[in-house]
Amino acid sequence: MRWLPCLWLAACALEPGRGELEAQVEAVPVAGDTFTDDAGRSFQLTTATLTLRDLLFMEPADASASLSPVGPWLPLWAAAAVAHPGHDDAGPVGGELLGSFDVDLLAPSTPLGTAVLYEGAYVGAELAYEGSVVLEGTVDGVPFAFEVTPTQALTAIDFDAELTAADAPTLEVRIDIAWALSYVDWDAGDADGDGVITIEDADDGSLLVFGLHSNEGYEVVAR
Repeated sequence: MRWLPCLWLAACALEPGRGELEAQVEAVPVAGDTFTDDAGRSFQLTTATLTLRDLLFMEPADASASLSPVGPWLPLWAAAAVAHPGHDDAGPVGGELLGSFDVDLLAPSTPLGTAVLYEGAYVGAELAYEGSVVLEGTVDGVPFAFEVTPTQALTAIDFDAELTAADAPTLEVRIDIAWALSYVDWDAGDADGDGVITIEDADDGSLLVFGLHSNEGYEVVAR
């Protein structure tokens, strides 16, 4: 990362001596393709895909102001604004992996790329969805097929780490799709009698989107 003068006057305080590191980032499914929920329902997933966008790694709110390692699409003054302490409750952005990433939750893991981070403490992460989430399979032998489009970004994702410039960690973005599916009204079953539980049954589409908007289904772990 090359240091440039801050063009937004006193909006930021640059830290040219602060150490940086790179981390490989991968998405890791928690539930796998078969699991049993708390009600004893047995699930078999045959399709589970989603697209993530712009992973941000957040420092404590009282961390020193610093220029976030942003991509070339973001003007320098905007980068300063994003990184300024107090920009939101989570504190400044201390690292990021920008772009769009297709994730297959039936694969053991999906490499997402290399993030650049400042050394120091981290207390949370943020990400956004892009496009549709597709989930297909069976629940207790009954087919289901959902395709929904979450619209809200996820903030305050658990990420508790202390990193130094000498580290070369892998950051696992752990995704528990069983958590999102737990919001579906499975007791309503195939309400319209077409043989498949879909988003039209018992407003299951809205319920699933609500589950996908819950940050409890995500965690970032450094290893």
